[in-house]
Amino acid sequence: SWFDAKAFCEWLNTHFRSRMPDRMRARLPTSDEWVAAARCGSQRRYPWGNDWPPHRGNHSDTAARNAFSEWKGIEGYDDGHPVACDVRAGSGNEWGIHGLAGNVWEWCQDWYNPEARQLKIRKGGSWDYEAPVSLEIETKGFDTPDSRYDTIGFRIVLAPVE
Repeated sequence: SWFDAKAFCEWLNTHFRSRMPDRMRARLPTSDEWVAAARCGSQRRYPWGNDWPPHRGNHSDTAARNAFSEWKGIEGYDDGHPVACDVRAGSGNEWGIHGLAGNVWEWCQDWYNPEARQLKIRKGGSWDYEAPVSLEIETKGFDTPDSRYDTIGFRIVLAPVE
């Protein structure tokens, strides 16, 4: 859940503070920070570029279709992983950041609607999505902060204390 991910960041900040640079803390990325990392300084549509189908990442593919007979999957794409995998298996982007495309959605710090404060943003799509729009950098998923699924994980950033 988002609450679990946030608690893990606080645990890191408590137990590993002495190993962190001064005035830096572990936390979840904001949606804007996640987008900036996925874009790698460009205006690309997907974390891997502008072309479809993907050429890296862990997405709904032939491996998923072989594991689950009713699965559709992305035609012409096979990453060899039917479900979530080690984040490094999906290959990194030009900045060396792994797992920004598919595998699991990643919780972000911000609320989907800051006024309502009911849903937290998640980014990146997951291994069970095949629609191009679901894997676009700008796409925002959302869930209640207590939601737990095998398609959601989290990423940690080390950021200045605010």
